[in-house]
Amino acid sequence: KKSRVAGEQLRFSQLLQRLRHTLENGTAEEAHALLEEAFARCPRDQAPLRPEQLLTLFGLLLQMGREMEPNWSGESAVRALINQLAHSGVLSRERLQPALEELCAQLCRLRDLRNAHDAQAVVARINRCIEQSVESYDLSLTGLARMIGFNPSYLSRFYRINTGRKLSEQITKLENNDIIGMVREIGMTPEQLAALLSGK
Repeated sequence: KKSRVAGEQLRFSQLLQRLRHTLENGTAEEAHALLEEAFARCPRDQAPLRPEQLLTLFGLLLQMGREMEPNWSGESAVRALINQLAHSGVLSRERLQPALEELCAQLCRLRDLRNAHDAQAVVARINRCIEQSVESYDLSLTGLARMIGFNPSYLSRFYRINTGRKLSEQITKLENNDIIGMVREIGMTPEQLAALLSGK
């Protein structure tokens, strides 16, 4: 009996680790597949987890939800499951699995929105640094990477992934805009500047 309980506890610990990893890095579909795999041997009208395991699982979901958003909307659904568990002492797979799948989907969507927002904020910061550096003619990929706190190759890759443009294209665009602005300030047309630079 001890080895059966130890095996069950080990499987539950693995479920928690895999679920946390999936909620941090995976998709809602992967979370659904994980829950389906974990609960597959349990009939739909029986409890797939003991009450203390459920409370641990609910605690994980609450913690992750609050870390992503202090007023996470899924908290009320988790509390409803906890209240139902307290009232009946058990939650069947039929009641539990769809609720967990929906909570996992919410957490994955919230994580994706937060990550997209964070990436947009970093892109805006990169663009501000480029604009400030273009004006002082002190712009290099290494210098820009140092200002942002990334290594140069990661900075280029990050920018391309999140904007669809190469970082060098953005730098060139802003440099050209700066030059055009200076030319207009001195009253010269771009054609006159081109002729002057070409020696004609």
